[in-house]
Amino acid sequence: MTFHWLPTPRCGRPTARGRCCGFWWKRAICKDLTGLKVLDMGTGSGIVGILCGLRGAKEVTLADYSHAAVAQARENARLNGVQTRAIQSDRFAGLGQDKGQDKDWNEDDARYDLIISNPPVQPWLHTDIAHQEERSDAADWNESGADGRLVLEALIGESHDHLSNNGALITSCSMRHGHGKTIALLNRHWKDDWKIIHESEHAIDEDFHGPYLPAWQAMQAADNDLRIYRIDARRRRFARQRASDGLDFILATLKVAGKEISIRFTQTDRGWRITDAHGETIREIPSDHPDVPGPALTEHWYYTYYLIQARKRREKDALGDLPIPSHVYYGIHTERGRRNFAVSRDTIGDWPNYLRCLAMLKKAAALVNSEIGAIEPSIADAICAAADEVIDGRIAPRHFPVCVLQGGGGVSTHMNINEVLANRANERLTGRAGYDRVHPFDHVNLSQSTNDVVIAAFRLAMHLELMDLIVALRILEDVLEEKTAAYKDIVKLSRTCLQDAVPITLGQEFSAYLAPIRRGIRLLDKYAILCLELPLGYRRRHRVGGQRPIPGSDLPASRRCQRPRCSQEFQLLRQPAKRRSVHPDLGRLEVHRYIHVQDGHGSAHPLQRRRRDSIARRTGRFLLHAGQGQSGHPGTHQSDRLSGVWQ
Repeated sequence: MTFHWLPTPRCGRPTARGRCCGFWWKRAICKDLTGLKVLDMGTGSGIVGILCGLRGAKEVTLADYSHAAVAQARENARLNGVQTRAIQSDRFAGLGQDKGQDKDWNEDDARYDLIISNPPVQPWLHTDIAHQEERSDAADWNESGADGRLVLEALIGESHDHLSNNGALITSCSMRHGHGKTIALLNRHWKDDWKIIHESEHAIDEDFHGPYLPAWQAMQAADNDLRIYRIDARRRRFARQRASDGLDFILATLKVAGKEISIRFTQTDRGWRITDAHGETIREIPSDHPDVPGPALTEHWYYTYYLIQARKRREKDALGDLPIPSHVYYGIHTERGRRNFAVSRDTIGDWPNYLRCLAMLKKAAALVNSEIGAIEPSIADAICAAADEVIDGRIAPRHFPVCVLQGGGGVSTHMNINEVLANRANERLTGRAGYDRVHPFDHVNLSQSTNDVVIAAFRLAMHLELMDLIVALRILEDVLEEKTAAYKDIVKLSRTCLQDAVPITLGQEFSAYLAPIRRGIRLLDKYAILCLELPLGYRRRHRVGGQRPIPGSDLPASRRCQRPRCSQEFQLLRQPAKRRSVHPDLGRLEVHRYIHVQDGHGSAHPLQRRRRDSIARRTGRFLLHAGQGQSGHPGTHQSDRLSGVWQ
């Protein structure tokens, strides 16, 4: 892409901003800004904001404290054919200047979807502090306060109030700002909702930065926060300076518990004393200890350049709005489910097969909806790609925090997968999470229902689990067959309930173990196939929020939707005649309980079986026995089993 600039820029060189834009362009940090309102704070020549306009932003505001910078940015935008609003503003103070002129002005319209900045970093040296807005010389265009942090601190501390919901702040910063102070400020204002998205090392330009070196050295000596440094043969960053008492000290960094902290080596009679940023002694070492950094490989000074991304995320539903962590893909419906059903420590993220099957169904639905023209192919492709990430286990379990024990018929689980796929699909299309292009209701969940999807996914997951169990039981079957044959001639004593000893071969004993295993495999084979009857394909398309499908109904769907999609992940083996036949019922629940008892204990006690069968014949009820322990109650013992009668 070619940019057009004024031939003689009046407010400095756009070198650093050009480096920013090159990185953003290469890494697609701002991949698609279509329809977004963007603020370029401290715009300088305007290059960053103009790039956002070329990326599709619907409204770009270029703001700078310098009148000369605003004039140049406005002209550069015109040369590049980008419509912008260039204003003179002391950080955020001038952004509400239209409030008294526009009768339709409101606070929400004044918020931005993206605030982007490459703020100044040098401390005041050439600036006429009494006339800061008149920065016409290249020497003072990049100066910002006594310590160079004036604009950066405003960006970190005040951007939250000027961002729309799901808006983001992307700003550069440098170790020359004071890295420790910057991290502390980000943690205070943004908590966990920020991250470093780029880091690179650069040499100090002696011609341009040289006059500021004494100021940076004085600041880092005062607060132990390394700003500029040299590099030794072990690639350690350090700055060796001399204190007012004539003794040398060294500023460096040290990794402690995975975090990099600033440390100071102070010269003593016995060597060096190492202290942290607060002056607390870590240890003392001799002068020739290998942990002492240096000597420097070259005489060059260096600094590290960072790009920080912070995101404000609040979502709204019918009950109000909630803050959502910016580093997760789920949304407000999942967050409400997480808060409402904090019953167990087990979440659906701990059940990978269940998540895989939910993602398979969502992928199949997206393909069908694309085929019939219900959603755009590009959106369907993004949903499918996001679903593949879930299927392959590339989206971490922390994005699925809903408890496995929940009310509401599985709605929280269903919305969790919808929101994760929507955010990830939108991120693939636009470079950022959110619902700009892909919506959890209108796209991911189009023509689907919790009544169908959750049950179908559960049945598919049960099929996968049963197939794994069958494989394990077949291995056990082979071993027992070998033992039956190997020990067929070994005779041993056996007992009956009356304690009388009878002869039996060891092979016969192993054959008794083998019989219930074979019986269990036959039952598991049967029910693994039945689990593939899924309640899908009989739902009429309706608007979001429409009536749910009713179990047992045969309401026909669109003819194009009646045939279920057969994707490469799974096949829907047969379409059930009636929806009701594939919804959970207690008969199958009892059968699976029977399989568990048979495989776990060989065979149930005859009196227990008679009691259960008698109750079933006389009352039409099934007796359900809870197994050992309960999810979320690890202290439950076998003696605490529960018996309940289910109608």
